Amino acid sequence: MEDRSHSLVVAPPAVAEARSTGSPDLNRPDASDPNNEIVELSLNPSAGSSLDLTGQTLVNETGDAFNLPAGSMVSVGTPLRVYSGVGSNGPNEIYMGRSTPIWDNLFE
Repeated sequence: MEDRSHSLVVAPPAVAEARSTGSPDLNRPDASDPNNEIVELSLNPSAGSSLDLTGQTLVNETGDAFNLPAGSMVSVGTPLRVYSGVGSNGPNEIYMGRSTPIWDNLFE
């Protein structure tokens, strides 16, 4: 999986970094698996120890949007990971519930 850092308009400026990982090779069998796409949100330490991102939005270049659900928290040293596919949400991971990838492989 390739790691790509982005400047996404996703939350207050307290979010220091948003980066996504995924397969850049569309010919790989797992390239179409939406759970191979992860957006990771990290908190700027100067913003405090944690931040509630409930209701903030992730948007791709084509305008597809995902609103972060209630309880979406990011803490210093513990990033919040947002997976494109289906799964069970946990304290540090959220699943968008998509059956197809949402982020392009051209550094969204």
